[in-house]
Amino acid sequence: MLYNLLECLRVIALVVQPVMPGAAARMFEGLGLDTTGNDVHLLEQGGKWGVLTAGAELKPVKALFPRLVREKKDSGKPRKKAEQKKKSKKKESGQDGLVTIDTFRQLDLRVAEIMTAEPVKKSNRLLKLIVRAPEERTIVAGIAEFYSPADLVGRLVIIAANLKPVKLMGIESQGMVLAAKEKRDGKERLVLTSVGEHVAAGTAVS
Repeated sequence: MLYNLLECLRVIALVVQPVMPGAAARMFEGLGLDTTGNDVHLLEQGGKWGVLTAGAELKPVKALFPRLVREKKDSGKPRKKAEQKKKSKKKESGQDGLVTIDTFRQLDLRVAEIMTAEPVKKSNRLLKLIVRAPEERTIVAGIAEFYSPADLVGRLVIIAANLKPVKLMGIESQGMVLAAKEKRDGKERLVLTSVGEHVAAGTAVS
């Protein structure tokens, strides 16, 4: 069966020789045929069967038609996605760090009344505040260096109420107290934001 297959290859090599002489020559060499003899040059030899010598040694042949590996062209898709994401982000936040009115409206800013204030254990900077806005919630604020707990009780401040809760020193903080940061005489201090007139706790700030 293998012999018949090799004979078929010999006949194929004879047929393709006029148009692909190089490939045909390599096939002949692999079959152990003399490339200078009539067995590989006369097309009429294709009509004969049994030209190959049984038991003859075959020679290794490199791939006749190596696969062409095409280089993948840069489709630009990842780059396009990155550019679209960047444009989307710019559109959302605006140019030069400016935010759109829609982004600002996502913040839930409210007036809150500080009900209690106490130091956070093992911290020199944090105070634990219980505020009413109008529901009661706990907020941990880094204002201990600038305000004593006694000065804060009853004070109206502005908070960001819809921030994701975070744990600070083991206490869950459910918002943020807004404060202005200024430098005076080379020292930095925080000043709590507030409202000029008495406003009910929970009033929206816009």
